[in-house]
Amino acid sequence: MSADYSFPGVQPFIERSAAEAGVPALAITPLRGLWHVARVQDALAQVAKADPATRESLLDQAIAHRDALVAALDGVDAAIDHVRKGIAPKPDPEPAEPEPSDESPADEEADLEPEAHDADGND
Repeated sequence: MSADYSFPGVQPFIERSAAEAGVPALAITPLRGLWHVARVQDALAQVAKADPATRESLLDQAIAHRDALVAALDGVDAAIDHVRKGIAPKPDPEPAEPEPSDESPADEEADLEPEAHDADGND
């Protein structure tokens, strides 16, 4: 790491990422106060001036806070999907199939055949 390196802060990176994603600048302004973002900022700001033994620890801290943000965003995505599915129109239930009867197929056919009657309507 160059002795004259100075970390510019995390905000320019967030702003560039937001611009590339089409997110309005005003939408990301509140992120400056987000605790995890501030912890990433603090850890990365200290890396350049830290002794080599401490640098990895500071980077690990920044990564741990980033991972927490990723987990939170994954949870937000899951919550959005849950609501989207919850409000989606439900398909009409399929009509129930008729229950099988105890009669044999021959009995069913007999039930469908017209009964024989004489001319007076007697069996």
